[in-house]
Amino acid sequence: MFDRLPEVAQKLDIGISIASQLNFKRLAQNTVGIAQLQAYILKSPNDYQAYFDLAVCLFSEHDIER
Repeated sequence: MFDRLPEVAQKLDIGISIASQLNFKRLAQNTVGIAQLQAYILKSPNDYQAYFDLAVCLFSEHDIER
């Protein structure tokens, strides 16, 4: 639906913000999810890809405090 907005609207600050948030949502959907990533990190604390994926998931939910 965002793609249907005029290009002028997409390039406004709010449009860029929305596009970024949608991108994080898409990236998060390609992970195994927060709960599984947290459990995996406990078992494999040196797996930095899991940390990155978890950060993407949390950021996509606006949970930047964790």
